[in-house]
Amino acid sequence: MKVGFFYQSAFNYVASYMALNQLRKHYPQSPVVLYEDRSNVLKEVADKFNCIYKKTTIEGKSRSKFLGSPAHDRASTLDWLKRIYTECKTNLKDIDWIVHFEDDVWCMRKIKEEPKFMLQGAPGPPYKEELKNYLESKPRKLQEGSMHFYGMAGGSIFNREAFIECYDNLEGIDWDYIDSLDDRVLKWTDVILTFIFQYSGYPYQAWKEFGRYNAKDTAFKLDKTGYSVPLSQQVDCAFLHPFKHFYNYEKEELQQAIDKEI
Repeated sequence: MKVGFFYQSAFNYVASYMALNQLRKHYPQSPVVLYEDRSNVLKEVADKFNCIYKKTTIEGKSRSKFLGSPAHDRASTLDWLKRIYTECKTNLKDIDWIVHFEDDVWCMRKIKEEPKFMLQGAPGPPYKEELKNYLESKPRKLQEGSMHFYGMAGGSIFNREAFIECYDNLEGIDWDYIDSLDDRVLKWTDVILTFIFQYSGYPYQAWKEFGRYNAKDTAFKLDKTGYSVPLSQQVDCAFLHPFKHFYNYEKEELQQAIDKEI
């Protein structure tokens, strides 16, 4: 199974360092494309972990480390898709499957169960009823799977060739109409990534290799006590999300993060 990773980040030096450090324990040679937007701190992290580094032209103030997203409106969302398309044709052209990687994705182990659908990830929430009906009216390539849910969060996986096909099918789409059916499509990466496959007839399916971090009814505190339920108590999976413990460390505290038992 030839797998690569597409990763866009900003500001979170330690979180990025720790996520990539962990990823390289299990995928030391797999291609990782790291785009940095709005900040200028991740080039040395990309070099440290042998990533293909790109810098976006995105400008703007620092976003919340805990709620940030590389896509937040129509322009940034479509630009994000275009970056994936570019990498599918270039730096990731020799791989079969691409993992949507983020700062809060923790690679627990190598993938054991290869995907059976062209896109798989979290058992995500439903679309609004209007978009459900719209997608259900389109021809399906498989009878199994869902047109009603999205879930391509960090740690999800998709087929490279199918993505190229789906992206090429988006030309001429009425995005105003899609936005009127569900305004989340053009605001969140997990939604748009799921949508473009379903728009081309590929249904979505949850993936056993995706696991959701379980805080066990403790608060996600925005300090170093947060996200502290041990990883040994988490579900068996390849990619755990969202694990934001290392969002709480500044660059100067990198060694403290490295020494932390989790």
